[in-house]
Amino acid sequence: MNDTTLRIRLFAGLKDRLGRAEVDLTLPKPAHVRDLKAALAAAHPELGPLVQAARVAVDQAFVGPEHLLAPGQEIALIPPVSGG
Repeated sequence: MNDTTLRIRLFAGLKDRLGRAEVDLTLPKPAHVRDLKAALAAAHPELGPLVQAARVAVDQAFVGPEHLLAPGQEIALIPPVSGG
């Protein structure tokens, strides 16, 4: 099989806009963080630009757009935080 299914945890505004804390996404292998963001934005347009601005953590460590993803990893999208 040439696809990988990932479970993505959503936080703050992403969670609020989608109305749930997790979403499953199937991507062709190899799947990188940049691919995940593009596919998630396409599958859920209601998330809008928050997806592209969000930080991605894999197994509780922030990673960049070229990071390779694998099934079973804990993936979290954390949007920018604002406030005062």
